[in-house]
Amino acid sequence: MPGVVFISDLHLGDTRWTAERYELLDDFLDSFVAKYVSRLVIVGDLVEWIQWDVTAVARSFRQLQRIFTLAGSGVAVDYVIGNHDIDLCQIELTWPVRFVYPRLHLDIDGYSFHIEHGHFFDPTVNTWPEAAAFFTRWAGRALDKVGPGFEDVLGRFKERLLKGRKETTGQKGSGGKQQEMDAYKKGAMTACAHTHDFMVMGHTHTRTVQGLGVPGKVRDEAVYVNTGDWQVHSDFILVINGCVYGMSWPADRREAMAVMNAALHRPA
Repeated sequence: MPGVVFISDLHLGDTRWTAERYELLDDFLDSFVAKYVSRLVIVGDLVEWIQWDVTAVARSFRQLQRIFTLAGSGVAVDYVIGNHDIDLCQIELTWPVRFVYPRLHLDIDGYSFHIEHGHFFDPTVNTWPEAAAFFTRWAGRALDKVGPGFEDVLGRFKERLLKGRKETTGQKGSGGKQQEMDAYKKGAMTACAHTHDFMVMGHTHTRTVQGLGVPGKVRDEAVYVNTGDWQVHSDFILVINGCVYGMSWPADRREAMAVMNAALHRPA
């Protein structure tokens, strides 16, 4: 089973997880990961450790256990810790999972992968880390209770921070969102140039597979990969035979299985 899957930003324990989304995750793990994949890489924020609601975490425990027990059934599991589950660094866990912070390097199909959650490239964190920490740990939990529009409140807050930074540094651009995305790609370019072929991040909740315009270690052009998020969009990245596919579940179920069956020389 040669495939490698990357996922991130599940935020298990967040109160917005529904029974339907739990069933969708179970289906993905059972129908695809356990049957087709040799390695699962979690690129941070698997659990909503610092904003958790006790009852929501209890409901999520079965999914958390299901993911980790994959490691005992022939699937290697790597967990690159993010900013919402950073406290896991201080806890001794017994699952046969490799926990890594802040970054992981893997060789996959002869290509070098640099993997980290991505929050160190977040302009909000870099501009005003105290405020970012407050919104992550406390305000985020309170806004969760308000409803799904809380991302808009946080988005406007980040825009204000980035706007202030742009004005004080004399930079001109197409807005805070574009500046934020450029920061991740610039970080990926710096990390990859002549050293790594792929830079894999999460954190932004925006699935991306994009060339960086700089040479990698083996590839003529290094590639920036963002896993998107599972919590809302069920995004994942599939790597097989040196090719990278950005997909979502169950929308791309048939394509994902066709790619894997072709690689394994099985009938579709």
